Amino acid sequence: MRLRVLTLPLLASLAGCVYYNGMWAADQFAGQARHAEADGQDLTAQADWAQAAVKAESVAARHPRSRWAQPALTLAGEGLGKTGSCDRAAELLARVLAVTTDSSLRERADLTLADCALQIGHPADAITAAEGVMRSRDATRRSRAAEIVGRARVATGDLDGGVAAFAASDQPDAAPERARALLALGQVGPALAVADSLRARRVDERQWTALVGDIASLVGEDSAAALIDRLQLHSHVPPGALARLLLADGDRRFAAGQAALAAERYTAVTVLVPDSVEAGRARVRGVKSRAAQTRTPGEALPLEVEIEHLQSASLVGDASPEANALKKLLLAVGSEQQSAEERFRTAEVVRDSLGATALAGALFLEVAAAYPTSLFAPKALIAALPLLPDSRDSLVAALDAGYSTSPYTLALRGQESPAFGALEDSLGAVLGVTLRPPTSFVGSPVAPPVPGPRGPSLEGEAPAPATAPRARPRPPARVRPQDRP
Repeated sequence: MRLRVLTLPLLASLAGCVYYNGMWAADQFAGQARHAEADGQDLTAQADWAQAAVKAESVAARHPRSRWAQPALTLAGEGLGKTGSCDRAAELLARVLAVTTDSSLRERADLTLADCALQIGHPADAITAAEGVMRSRDATRRSRAAEIVGRARVATGDLDGGVAAFAASDQPDAAPERARALLALGQVGPALAVADSLRARRVDERQWTALVGDIASLVGEDSAAALIDRLQLHSHVPPGALARLLLADGDRRFAAGQAALAAERYTAVTVLVPDSVEAGRARVRGVKSRAAQTRTPGEALPLEVEIEHLQSASLVGDASPEANALKKLLLAVGSEQQSAEERFRTAEVVRDSLGATALAGALFLEVAAAYPTSLFAPKALIAALPLLPDSRDSLVAALDAGYSTSPYTLALRGQESPAFGALEDSLGAVLGVTLRPPTSFVGSPVAPPVPGPRGPSLEGEAPAPATAPRARPRPPARVRPQDRP
């Protein structure tokens, strides 16, 4: 009898130890997951949440009628929700909500269900689940609920409601999302003010990337660049993240035709993080930006040497394919062994992928000068017109003097040209592309019939020199850019 009396307390004590050890481990993993989330370590956070879910669900399974079963189920549901197992999380949390009267457990369950609803694209359900938690006595849960409601309202198109909800949250993502919602509403001043206020806070790199991108697209590249400049002076953005923002800004500048400004951004990246992957990309794109500013093949030749040096010194990193494509194009630009169609295609790639309008114009003029009897000659002169506006009069005079009856010249004049379509098809076959242009340009004068962006991209195959070497004659004076009326 005495043994039996002693055994009951011992069993209770052992059960308590099982609970304590199991829940202690689950809580530890959950705490580690929250710290990892705050530091932006998403993979680590998910692994810790998964461990927390396993430990907590094991406690609930072993002690289903104990007083700690509902807290364990709640924590397991949170962990499963954080790792994307929302169906299983919903099952566990439904069991909690069906029986518990503990307001904190109900609020935690509602927040997880709301987050899961957003994950699967049901923002209205997220609002329903989280809106009540915005009135919680717990400040942290109130803040989380406000952020979820804000994201859900934005997802439903209620931008004003989203802005109001984000303003009620102090979660790290709430302020950047508020700024983006304000931008979408056209409230540029308040949005930029919120963005500026973030410089003194820790903000996830993904949020900075999205916010700066929105500013660039909705306000302008200059405003985005100005924010990045301020981030360089005073912010908690790590060097690697800042380098990626600078690299993206350089890419935007280059795409907008601002090659000189792009080159400055790329140089800043190499100074900030010289031994990084981003620096390798920036070096290659810096050369590309300088190539876009060249005006003659002679100016582009040293850049090919620079690319080769970067490659030999292993300074391009994972940008090696990009460097190879650029090097091949620069070699083609400097080649003396290209046929008329190869030279014409090189000019198109320089224009469409490199954005070097002056250099492309010079290459088009070379085609007309070196191969005056080629079908490409009048087409090349017309292609050069929008690229060399200062030489327009001399180029038009050259067309009138040597190609007045060409279908291209007639089309440029707005005159009917039945042969135009057939000629384009013929040239398209030579270039290896299919063209279906209009067969008539009757009416008001039209824009020069320049073939659109159809040459190989800079990332693809660059034009190769002809197999049979042949020197190109020097361009006659009458078609050179410097011969102006």
